Amino acid sequence: MTSQPLKLLTSWWSGAALGLAIVVAVKIWLLWQIPLCVYSEDSGTYFRTVQEVDTNKDFTVSKKRSFAYPMLLISLNKLPVRSTWSILLVQHIASLLTPIAVVALLRRWWPQAGWMGFPAALMAGLSVPMLFYSHYMIADGLYAVVFSLYMLCAWLVLEKPEPLRVSSLFLCCAVAVALRPDGMLLFGAAVILTLAGLAISRPAICWKVWIPAAALPAALCVSFYGKTASSQQGWLFYSTMFPLTVLDSPLHADLKTELRPWVEKALSLSVWDYPEMRHKLQGSLSGANEIDRIGPKWEALVADKENRPMYRVSGELAAEGVKNNPAAAALLAASNVRHVWDGPRKLHGRFSVRSMAADWLEEMDNKPDLIPYWFKSDADYRQIRAWLETQERYTPAREFMKKLEPLTSPRWWSLAGVLMLGGYLALARKDGCRALFFCGMWLGFIYIIYAIGRGIPRYMLPIEMMWPLGLFSLAGAITARFSSAEPKPSRISPEKP
Repeated sequence: MTSQPLKLLTSWWSGAALGLAIVVAVKIWLLWQIPLCVYSEDSGTYFRTVQEVDTNKDFTVSKKRSFAYPMLLISLNKLPVRSTWSILLVQHIASLLTPIAVVALLRRWWPQAGWMGFPAALMAGLSVPMLFYSHYMIADGLYAVVFSLYMLCAWLVLEKPEPLRVSSLFLCCAVAVALRPDGMLLFGAAVILTLAGLAISRPAICWKVWIPAAALPAALCVSFYGKTASSQQGWLFYSTMFPLTVLDSPLHADLKTELRPWVEKALSLSVWDYPEMRHKLQGSLSGANEIDRIGPKWEALVADKENRPMYRVSGELAAEGVKNNPAAAALLAASNVRHVWDGPRKLHGRFSVRSMAADWLEEMDNKPDLIPYWFKSDADYRQIRAWLETQERYTPAREFMKKLEPLTSPRWWSLAGVLMLGGYLALARKDGCRALFFCGMWLGFIYIIYAIGRGIPRYMLPIEMMWPLGLFSLAGAITARFSSAEPKPSRISPEKP
């Protein structure tokens, strides 16, 4: 006879609740160990909006940011508590929605495998990258949470396109755009994929829904492409597609004369070795690398900080190269993904008070007028600063995360990739068109973000949830295969005539 504790662990929601309770306990312990959010140069691009609103009543957002996160910081800054603490609290609480979304999806895929609730909630909730970026003053952690909710809503829409479900899906799209500019492209493309799956599963409403509903995400994609050509993404995209520069075309021929030696050097490398050069090239294109410069004409573009013509020119050169050789463009993006995935993650090394607070100390010491924005008073800051000076670099949190990282956020991608692929193939066999959406969204996200963006691990945050989903989907397929229970029929009923 099954004992009561075992029944709790093998029940979907009681097991998930226990897993979430452990996740909450770990988060509370982490907040006690490191009661200060990470602040960096990227955080400063959001913070400057807070300062402008306070001093000049001017809500001006950096060109490479969206407005929602600065608005959140402004709201938290008005509370009578230390802002560095309230930011942590909001982000860690919001991140609990990701394991809930993971468990909800797995339950809909494998309803009889209730034992998954506990380990899936643990693995998704204790993802070391999610824990770290929930501790970081940056929008990426919240963006990843919205992405997980979007995936859940998309599946619900595929099951039954009720108005509430469709509205929730579009709400996730809107919040994503408000958090990050690339939400326009990624979530717009995701809506198109969702509607395609909907049209396959309900062909009777295909032409009633598909054409008008696809207009919005298509417009968002076009809008994002226009923004990419004149913003930072143009420069980042060009640094990935740089070997495809068409040297003999008339487009910006004067600049290509200066770029030619760099292009020839890039072409001398194999497609898999080029990412090693890319980081240095980004600094030279942006003017950050003062030793290896492109040339005087390119430097003139970089020098115009107000209009940023370098971004526009980079976007145009990248677009020309991709149109000229789209197959090579796909391969270059794939090589960049491989370069990032093969690299060590090692986020656990940053889980210490001294490393997380280093930029805070430097910023507050150099600009003491900023102290009132983040601390209750000068005395409060001095107290925190004195405490920080006593902290060791190697903390219990760091050692705990070092052991946790390989389990919840692996970098042994060869094995992890096989396991995840097996899970999604098993799901595709069970729920064909809907599983195709998930695989397509996952692979599409990876390609787009690394074709346009830089090879930064935090850009992988939105798909961290795909690891527990794929792993437990494979486990669900295996247990279902050897179970004597009859498979549950599909939730999508045939369309009535």
